[in-house]
Amino acid sequence: MADRDVYVIGVGMSKFGRFNGQKGRPNIPVIDLGAEAVEAAIQDAGIDRKRIEYAYCGMVFSGAMQGPGQLVLRDVGLLGIPIENVKNACASGTGAVHEIYTGIKKGLYDIGLAFGMEKLSIMRGALPLGVGFDHEASMGMAMTGKYAMRAIRHMHKYGTTIEQLAMVVVKSRENASKNPYAMFRDPVTVEDVLNSRMIADPLTLYQCCPNNDGAAAAILASEEVA
Repeated sequence: MADRDVYVIGVGMSKFGRFNGQKGRPNIPVIDLGAEAVEAAIQDAGIDRKRIEYAYCGMVFSGAMQGPGQLVLRDVGLLGIPIENVKNACASGTGAVHEIYTGIKKGLYDIGLAFGMEKLSIMRGALPLGVGFDHEASMGMAMTGKYAMRAIRHMHKYGTTIEQLAMVVVKSRENASKNPYAMFRDPVTVEDVLNSRMIADPLTLYQCCPNNDGAAAAILASEEVA
């Protein structure tokens, strides 16, 4: 079957933050965050939820939870459709979107749902690599150290400067200032980023992702449906 164009017809997010019940914060289960984002995407698309034919859920730190995507669909009343869970580290959400996009493009279905959710605020410190089976992690390597090494390599190979790396944060914070769901909404300057506390040279505190909680969803459709 010939390839078809694919369109995003609805998006939704939960608010991002720390919802772990600590320091007076609300304790919101990760399934509730996912359901909030999915429901928002359905409302944004303006379609009957029963028209959704396939779904993919991206989530990594689900622990012993079985079928997180299935639990979300149950809570939003999307029963009886295929749902697959994608566990692909930082690319889990991207992987969910890619699978839905590919299925629609190849004509397997016309409307699909991709969503991702995570609850990281219950974890302390830097996220580890594969502890227990990764030799780098067994020697203390965490994600901050791994990406610091990659940054240094990029600077060596391409001549990238620390100011250019800091501009990534400036850009992201500028976008976040316009998003009511973002955790940090105050713009920062290159100087603010570089003067924040050093974590793993050359990465400072403002260049490291916070351990927070949230979810996002997108509904994709074929050109005919869109």
